Amino acid sequence: MNIVLTLASFALLQKVVSQSSICTTCCLWDGVQGSLRKNLTNSNSQLSYAVGLWMNDLDAGHVSTAVASILIEEVFGYHTINRSSGGGPQEAYRAVAGCLDPGDESSCGAAAGTIPTSWHIALDVRQPFQATTTLPTLDFVDAGAMSYVGRRGHFLKNSVSTSGTIRYMDLQFLSFDTISSVDRFYLKQCTNTQLANTTMIRSYLDIVSDSSGVTLGNGGFIAFCPADGYFWLAPSCRSNSSQCIPYFFNSYHRAVDVLEVMQKAAVWNIPWAISVAYDEASFEEVLATSRSMFFRYTPDSQVGLVSPVEVIFPAHNSAAWANGNFSTASTDVSVQKLLSQDLITLAPEVDAFIVAFDLTAAHVETLLADSEALGSFRSGACNWLNNWPEVWEPWIQSVASTTTSTTSTTSTTTPNLATNTTTPANTGTTEAASASSPDELVMGAVNPSVTASVLASMAADRTAFVDVPFSGSQYNLAMEMIGIPTVGWAADQSATFPGSVKELVVTPAELFLTPNPALIVAEGGSDASSAILPSEARPGQNVTVSGAQYEVSGIIVTVSLVELSSTSLSPLEVTGLQTPILIRMSTTSPAADTLCVYLDANNAWSQAGVYRPTAAEITTISGSQADTSGIWCATEHLSTFGILLAVSS
Repeated sequence: MNIVLTLASFALLQKVVSQSSICTTCCLWDGVQGSLRKNLTNSNSQLSYAVGLWMNDLDAGHVSTAVASILIEEVFGYHTINRSSGGGPQEAYRAVAGCLDPGDESSCGAAAGTIPTSWHIALDVRQPFQATTTLPTLDFVDAGAMSYVGRRGHFLKNSVSTSGTIRYMDLQFLSFDTISSVDRFYLKQCTNTQLANTTMIRSYLDIVSDSSGVTLGNGGFIAFCPADGYFWLAPSCRSNSSQCIPYFFNSYHRAVDVLEVMQKAAVWNIPWAISVAYDEASFEEVLATSRSMFFRYTPDSQVGLVSPVEVIFPAHNSAAWANGNFSTASTDVSVQKLLSQDLITLAPEVDAFIVAFDLTAAHVETLLADSEALGSFRSGACNWLNNWPEVWEPWIQSVASTTTSTTSTTSTTTPNLATNTTTPANTGTTEAASASSPDELVMGAVNPSVTASVLASMAADRTAFVDVPFSGSQYNLAMEMIGIPTVGWAADQSATFPGSVKELVVTPAELFLTPNPALIVAEGGSDASSAILPSEARPGQNVTVSGAQYEVSGIIVTVSLVELSSTSLSPLEVTGLQTPILIRMSTTSPAADTLCVYLDANNAWSQAGVYRPTAAEITTISGSQADTSGIWCATEHLSTFGILLAVSS
């Protein structure tokens, strides 16, 4: 039987429904609530997992992915997972093609037919697929280009020059800081950067005769960075470094970007001293505190840099660039959208939505400005969605026109079409994260044999928990890896898992958002906590919470969610859980004023999203037979957790 709704009647129906079920935790007031969202289901393997969005490390990629994620979650009703990578455009192609490790092209052949593709969407991809001998072809879907284009350029702050652009030969008339005044704390030594890429340096020598600018290392030639090893000096200022102009790269910029700047410096006699910032925060700091130059992709944002001035070079020579000579100006590149081949089967409405998804340069600039003002890409995207429904609602309507006609054998999610105009609210999501220091150390203590054992057991039974205990001997940690069942659990069904390290109560359906999810639980005594915690957060330290004094106890537990593969662990950030995870931190009964806390991004113990549950809440979540004695903590996110003991006044 065919069911056909007109667009107008369906919008009216959705409007009525949405008014009776306003989502208070969503970005869109009538968005699909987190507890009602669903996963993709692979009919062949019966695995259930989230829609995966792969991101580059460019701000435009982050903010466009945030827009798409919110709409996929709150309009189409799917869980999403995001992962950021600095590996460049080719990783995006390998990710949506189902390679086991997108960072390693040799893993692509091994992936064929083994597990479903974890990553289904990649936005802001600024380079065509490049075939190699190892990987001559890949299976992916080109979903078209955005209305904005990508550029790469060379910039200085407008505090150095107030003109909109400046010619490269006029840099000599400007005043810059010397490299001796730059704080090395924010920089990497050359040997730990793309300046030590022997392939890149060989390409440099193919164009430029500069034997004094290189040295032997890594089995070939690398850039020669004199003195303390933080700057490569261009030929024109190599004999007098005080005449060099500091030029900085972010840590995610590619070898070809560094190559372009080295070539331009040598060919046009520009006195650049090239260095690479330690990380994103260091890049922003060194630019904010120095009169210098920097490499930048556009559209993009840089904190504290208003209207940066671009340096103009001779017109682009496409033949020269094709032969590896990047001394002329770059040219605009198309910004592509990629899809996995199976998304059209798993979620045809989401597939069609990405095809319709489009942003202009003006949209991206507004999104970036909102994100900077509000403190995160997701907050900026949410604000933009609520202010510009006339931009994105046509994307949804174009999908609705193809999905409101269904047959009895085909099921699709028809999107919510109601206009959203109220103030945005933050909502929880699961996305790939950079591990905090304790989490990172715990990850590093995992033996590959443990991962292999858990993967094998999970493959044998997708309905059951898998527990493999082991020891993190380097930090004297008691650890376990818990494979999460990916089949057979209802959205609100919780399970008590009496692990070998800690007893947990979890809702599996909120966590199995990838093909092979697992929890890593670690606990150590005071000696271990002293090794993996920052000094101000270690056991025995006194801290102030809500005006009261507490002492950090020796009970420190780290719980992390990861996606497993045969070659890596990918940490996933978990926030905004509808049903909290319960952790039995200790079997000893606590004092009434004992606090449950977690270690926040500022290395401070915080109560945000963490609390002491009542006995009634424990039994409601885990069942009437639960042992409510001891110290239980409830959390809406995962992190490193601790117990604070009240200090007598």
